[in-house]
Amino acid sequence: MKPLIRIVSVVVTLVLGPLLILAALGLLFFGLAATPSRELAARVPSPDGRWVATVVETNGGASTSFGYDVTLQRVAWPHESVKVADLYGATRNPDSYGVNVRWGSSSNLIVEYMAAKHAAETNWLWLRTTTPIHITLRGGINDGDYRVKQTVGT
Repeated sequence: MKPLIRIVSVVVTLVLGPLLILAALGLLFFGLAATPSRELAARVPSPDGRWVATVVETNGGASTSFGYDVTLQRVAWPHESVKVADLYGATRNPDSYGVNVRWGSSSNLIVEYMAAKHAAETNWLWLRTTTPIHITLRGGINDGDYRVKQTVGT
């Protein structure tokens, strides 16, 4: 009985040991490789220069749409920064993904897009209690920017 247990334990160690190591390395590699890319898409200062709105485009890969994180940062001390809007699958026009950010005034940040699978203001309580900034999400706006449109066959 003891030789059988010894043989089984050696086989398990020799077979499962390397498999577990390969599985751990695979999870580490694919876990890091699956991290969405993040690119700064826009940086727009407020008219009074006290705030900067930024748009970061996230890309999770071929099977996902683009995401857009809109953040608001105070220029002067304390340099607070907070995510104020979250959009997924947003388009600016029929040919382009993206959002447009502009200031309606020093206290009104407007995020415009044509359509989105998801669009929500985030951290609204923080905004209402600490800043005088109002966030407006405005869907249905076609920016008419067709510079990226390609004509096939020419």
